Formats: sequence, C-alpha cells, structure tokens
Amino acid sequence: METFLQDFRFSLRTLVKHPSTTLIIVLALALGIGANTAIFSLINAVLLRPLPYENPDRLVAVWQTAYARGLARIPVGTGDFYYWKENGKLFEDFALFRDLEVNITGDGDPESIKTAEVTSNFFDLLGVRVPVGRSFRPGEDQAGGAENIVIVSEGLWKQRYGGDPSLLGRQITLDDEGYTVVGILPPRQRLPGLGEFDLFIPAQLTNEDRQIQMRFGYSAIGRLKPGVSEGQALAQLTAMA
Repeated sequence: METFLQDFRFSLRTLVKHPSTTLIIVLALALGIGANTAIFSLINAVLLRPLPYENPDRLVAVWQTAYARGLARIPVGTGDFYYWKENGKLFEDFALFRDLEVNITGDGDPESIKTAEVTSNFFDLLGVRVPVGRSFRPGEDQAGGAENIVIVSEGLWKQRYGGDPSLLGRQITLDDEGYTVVGILPPRQRLPGLGEFDLFIPAQLTNEDRQIQMRFGYSAIGRLKPGVSEGQALAQLTAMA
C-alpha cells in the first residue's frame, strides 16, 4: 500500500508539472470512454435488448425477389399479401406496413412526421398492447371501413402535446385532413431497419386489392406458428410463389 501511495504521489506531481501532457491524457481518456459508451449503447439497443414484442423470435420479414432482373428484395403487393394470408399454413398471420411522411399542423409549428400505414392486425400480430385508448379494429383497414383515425406514439404525444391525456378522442390535422386519435402507444416501438414511427394510420384496401396487385410498396411481416422454423416457412412461401 505504501508503494502504491508513493507511485500515486509521484504521478500526480508529474502531471502537475506538465499540464499540456495532462490535458492530452484526460482528453484521450474522455474520448475512449465516450466511444466505448456509445458503442455499448448501440449494441445494447440493437443486439442485446430484446425487441418489445411478444415472442419476437417468431416474427419474420417477408419479401419477394427477382434475381434474373437483379432484384434481391421487392416490396410486397396487396394481391400476394392476401394470397399468403389465405394459404400460408405455417404462419399465424401476416401484416403489411409502409412508411409515409405526413405534415401535421395545429398545436405548434407545422412538422413533417414519420408515419406508418398499416393493416388493422399490425399491432395484434406484433403482440403490442395499446395502453391508452385502443388498437385498430378488424375492417378498419378496408376502404370505407372507418373514419380517419390515427394512433400516436408516446414520443410525439409528450413532445408535441405535453402528454395531455385529453388528446385521446381529439382530432389532429394531417395533410389538411382531420384524424381522430384512438390510441397512444407504449415507448420503444421500433421496426428493425426503419426505426421509430410517430403516427400509425390504417391502410384503406379495396376488394380489388385482394384479387390483383393493385398496390405495391409495402413491407410484410409474418408470425410463425409455434415450432415452425424459418427454413420450413421459406420453403412453403417459395413453393407458393
């Protein structure tokens, strides 16, 4: 212990005598600690912390390919989506979503907001419970199935509306149209590769969308049935295609 104290006092005197060297050492330590903290935070968020969904190991992304045309990943069309739902026996269900940018006005400065257009089963498939208000109901993603409704993220609720509970049931203006807030989501609702969305609105699909590829540009997620491997699911979808 005495030797350690002597070494410590000697090091301290040396640092005091050479302030420029001391500053460089402190800066190097600060940068090293900061970089390590940032890297750990990223790894913790992306790799270590589980996705905030029910049984996330059974969730899969589904897309199409056309390697002959050099396309490794093609956005999903509505006709294929409904075909998978009706014939994908190894899946509990499929859901569609696509990202949009909408302008929100009122209750503050106009702002461009990252929005997801989703099928009505989107949150049920993920296993996400809406703690304030409700989720989308079956049929609300069909054309004429519901008035303009929206589910708001907790982040936007707190940032733009100060966490005011009276926002539920109120109308907000998106792209100059009124939307009624029916739910407020719990935090950390992220989609891998896409990050967080601030608003969720139901798709407005038609009967024609069920029969043919009326609309493209969607991403699809599926939930495997218990005990089904990704390889089995891929083989079935490949055979269907």
